[in-house]
Amino acid sequence: MTLRRRLSEDHLVRNSLFLMLSTWTMGLFGFVFWLLAAHLCSSVSIGRATTVISAMSVISYVSDLGLSQTLIRVLPTSQDADAEINTALVLSTGLAMVIAVGYLVVVPSIAPNVGFLRAHLINAVAFVVLNGCAAANLLTDSVFIARRRAYYNFLVDGVVQGITKVALLGGFLAFSAFGIFASTGLASGVAVVASLIFLVWRVGYRPSLRIDIAVFLRTLRFSLANYVGNVFQLLPLLVLPVIVVSGDGPRRAAYFFIAFNLANLTYAVPFGMSSSLLAEGSQQSVDLGALARRAGKVLLPLTVGIAIIVVVAAHWALLVYGPSYSANATTPLIVLAAALPIVGLNNFGQILLKLRGQLTSLVVLNIASFITIVGLAELWSSAGLTLMAVAWTIGNLVAGLIAVASLLRPAKSPSLAGPRATMDGGRLLAMER
Repeated sequence: MTLRRRLSEDHLVRNSLFLMLSTWTMGLFGFVFWLLAAHLCSSVSIGRATTVISAMSVISYVSDLGLSQTLIRVLPTSQDADAEINTALVLSTGLAMVIAVGYLVVVPSIAPNVGFLRAHLINAVAFVVLNGCAAANLLTDSVFIARRRAYYNFLVDGVVQGITKVALLGGFLAFSAFGIFASTGLASGVAVVASLIFLVWRVGYRPSLRIDIAVFLRTLRFSLANYVGNVFQLLPLLVLPVIVVSGDGPRRAAYFFIAFNLANLTYAVPFGMSSSLLAEGSQQSVDLGALARRAGKVLLPLTVGIAIIVVVAAHWALLVYGPSYSANATTPLIVLAAALPIVGLNNFGQILLKLRGQLTSLVVLNIASFITIVGLAELWSSAGLTLMAVAWTIGNLVAGLIAVASLLRPAKSPSLAGPRATMDGGRLLAMER
């Protein structure tokens, strides 16, 4: 059997590869984007912009309401896919804009470094609208994953959004920190429009602003568990830059952001495999044990190998951004890259908990991880960027260990109607071996 045929029949690996390729392509354009920004803008402007961009990322995930994961879980067997998608899009986009308004009211008052968001009305309006676009983009990505068409994630997020972001930067340089943010936000808006076009054209989606309450209530428990878990999983991304800015100033925040951005490229491996595992595990009559073992055999050597490569190359990779970035961000990047297998364990475990209906454990591990990361970061706030990375690593390790302990317990029935996929503790142990 040829490699091409194997990939066409192996949805788990093919979807994973396209998701990884999407993230790496985004990373490539992101690298170009931040390289240009680092040479054309002051590190102070970059520090302020990265704080707002991190906030937009967190707001989009918080407003997601757990619906992006729910769409991946339910669409493979849904009898009313349009209602599922429309309900999720309207609720999530609207909530993102409401939260963005709240951020504008509260945060600039306590963090003057992001006060530029309220300097002009157009800045404020753009911030609100672009947060809505970022939230919508998460959901359209999930539809493609659920429909086993992750190559559209690569095309839209990787190519269209990446090119747009880099192209816009030149036109917005005069606006300093807001210009950097606007380039990123507008690119996500373009990605949403492209995604909707492909969904209508290639997937047969019929858009509507109607919210189907029955659809939302049917998956409420699963969505709520995902929502709470996502909030506590992603809050450190909002809190860590604030801690760094408060302790070391916006210049140091820029160094940490670049290090985390590069490390996040490696995290595409477990993120991609985990998302694909959720989609495949949601199909009818799936053997979850066999599926998980196959995914684990691919994931473990990939994460270890990539982590070693990045640890060795960290110094030279950061030199491209400038000597100051290499001098200040190399050790944090090494720590964050070395954490890749741990991040993989955390993500892999969380997906299996979702598929087995162990939603309480899912919430608990994310709360424990949040408390660990933020608590250690506050404790070490004046001790340098490296310990911020160590706090992130320890938090992910705590979550991963809780996931393993939970998976060793007997599985409950799946929390959603549709696919019947269970895996007991013994089969999990076989997977680990």
